[in-house]
Amino acid sequence: MTTNDNDFLAKISNIFECNSKFNIDGTTKSYYSLWDKKCNTNDECPFYKANIKYNNERGGCKDGFCELPIGIKRLGFMKYDNEGLNTPLCYECDNMRDFDCCNKLKNPDYVFANDREERLKLNMQTIIGQLDYIHY
Repeated sequence: MTTNDNDFLAKISNIFECNSKFNIDGTTKSYYSLWDKKCNTNDECPFYKANIKYNNERGGCKDGFCELPIGIKRLGFMKYDNEGLNTPLCYECDNMRDFDCCNKLKNPDYVFANDREERLKLNMQTIIGQLDYIHY
């Protein structure tokens, strides 16, 4: 007898069952699941007002999703992956090959989608570092 993973989706009732790699009966899940919910307020979002170099509302809650800096991989409404190639982009990073640049900065200036006009009005940098291509 085989069990359909969709049968378990309706029965998942807590964070442990959701985040586990195994179904309730101990079999391996054939899907990935992560406990998450829609955001209701800006303060629930991890990058809300993370750019402290200028007054802004970036990183807040929009239609149940937290706004994330460019480069970060969205996993859900508020959950994200910012490891490896999924690291955020920052305006202060000159070397685009240094994927960990933003994490090294005390107060990173994250790049958000469509932030150019807002930054131009404040005479702030709008161009990120250049990628130094290897020529063979």
